[in-house]
Amino acid sequence: GTSNVVEAVRHVRSIMGEIRTLRDMDDDEVFAYAKRIAAPYDLVMQTKQLGRLPVVLFAAGGVATPADAALMMQLGCDGIFVGSSIFKSGDHARHARTIVQAITHCRSLRPSTLPPRRPRWHTFAVELCPVCRDREREEEMNGEKERKKKNGEREIDKWANLSLTKVSLSILTGNNKIMGGASNS
Repeated sequence: GTSNVVEAVRHVRSIMGEIRTLRDMDDDEVFAYAKRIAAPYDLVMQTKQLGRLPVVLFAAGGVATPADAALMMQLGCDGIFVGSSIFKSGDHARHARTIVQAITHCRSLRPSTLPPRRPRWHTFAVELCPVCRDREREEEMNGEKERKKKNGEREIDKWANLSLTKVSLSILTGNNKIMGGASNS
């Protein structure tokens, strides 16, 4: 972790850039690359096939605002560690709730709903967490996504209105397994 969100962004962009480079390699190049970075070939090949790390990628350090959290999710993180920034605000629960909501809802924002001339990352076209990603893939396979789009239905995420009394304030993520102790209000 870092204490500066700019460094956290650079770090995640570096990771995702390496993965994009890896995806463009053929199998012989992957073998040489794995050898060069002293990583197991199977793990490097799995990363290439998935197009992401085969483990959870958390952003840590410097994430202090809902915008920072949403940005890190858009860059490819699966979750966010938020530390003392929550306790520096006047209303701890409200600040934590806004960060959770930014992570939960950043997928639902569309460029057309945003003011013009915002930086590209404000469009929040992201995949949130492995659980959300799997749910979205299942919906696509079942044609649910198209049906919802046709009927104008909006997915209501059960994590939208969290009671933060049971949520660890150190880990704020869209991953249901991590937030399993949270209750709806």
